[in-house]
Amino acid sequence: MKQTLTELIDWETQAGLWNIRFKQVPVWMYLRDDFVSTTRPVPPKHKLPKIINILGSLLALIKLHIFANKYSSIAFLCNRRDVTDFWRHITKKNDEKCALLLHLEVKPNEEDKRFATCDFLNVLRIIVRKIGWLLYYGEYKRILAELTESLDDNKETKNAIKLTIGETLYNWLLAFILPKNKIIYYCSAGIPATEKFMGLHQCFEIQHGVIHTMHPGYIGWPPVKTGLIVYAEQYKTLLSQQEYKYGIVCKRFKSVHQPSQKPISFPCVIYSQPLGEVNSFIEQLCNDSRVSEYVFVKLHPRDYFNYNVPSEKLISDHHPSEVLLAIMYTTSIAEDFVIQNKDVVIYDVKVEGIDIKAYLTMYDTNPDCKLTVIDEYETLISRILNSVA
Repeated sequence: MKQTLTELIDWETQAGLWNIRFKQVPVWMYLRDDFVSTTRPVPPKHKLPKIINILGSLLALIKLHIFANKYSSIAFLCNRRDVTDFWRHITKKNDEKCALLLHLEVKPNEEDKRFATCDFLNVLRIIVRKIGWLLYYGEYKRILAELTESLDDNKETKNAIKLTIGETLYNWLLAFILPKNKIIYYCSAGIPATEKFMGLHQCFEIQHGVIHTMHPGYIGWPPVKTGLIVYAEQYKTLLSQQEYKYGIVCKRFKSVHQPSQKPISFPCVIYSQPLGEVNSFIEQLCNDSRVSEYVFVKLHPRDYFNYNVPSEKLISDHHPSEVLLAIMYTTSIAEDFVIQNKDVVIYDVKVEGIDIKAYLTMYDTNPDCKLTVIDEYETLISRILNSVA
């Protein structure tokens, strides 16, 4: 049953769910999101890479060993612009020698094609996930018996145990595969979440998305063994206040946080999210004859919805200065516009169980913030027309 995060923390503490572990790794971290009313996780789609790409990725890992002395760090990053900005930041601003391997979550651009991929590691990871738990079948049965004292004996619970065992074994393999004594940065690529409790590498997780007071991926966790790099001081402050026992470092690495003098290219941009309510709203707005000529859409990397809108309305990465009015639901892109002092509207599509106020707490401290919340469709239409008038 879905609960608020506060209710969940009380319940999981009483049930001792964080203490049910495979080796030192709690299985509960893979189940927790599904019990919180403030989230609706969307897993990425996994495509099996081509053989030539797998071999190219393997060759890149071999080269990484051969030329290990050239690098002080390795970054495993998904190819979202706001994430790869981190690599650009440390290699240019800090002059750090950092090897980059990409997980191609979205279609690669020309710059992405310059870098090695995680394809070989991804295939290895999938294989270990599928069969690793069989090597520890006794542990699997023990953990299942302990978890089902508090949870249902269902597919999700069993899959979480298998995933925990598989990811733990995969991380042990990584300790042998990767060059030694390197700082490792990761975001949705390469390094499994089990590393947070294993501490086999000198790791820093890179923030992507909003971290707020009701985020189940950070709030209410036991101590972990990896660092976290956030892109604004307010996140560091929040996590410290929430007693998040993590080494937190702030680096303003997002390129969209830098001033720009680019002219307005888009009167109105909607930033999508992989939620049915948001998908329906976007189609409605894009096909509303009163505003359709002004509206463009920037897709979320995990938004696989087949929109009934002209292809020229779907736009790629851009700077906030190019947008007159930004419209979104709950996404960290709001921060990019707040920092640039641009107009941004949070349109509340009223997704059941999601606490939109939790997302907005990060922006309450800025007195000059031009962020407003609208929950009526006709009010939004009026706002768009007034902006473009």
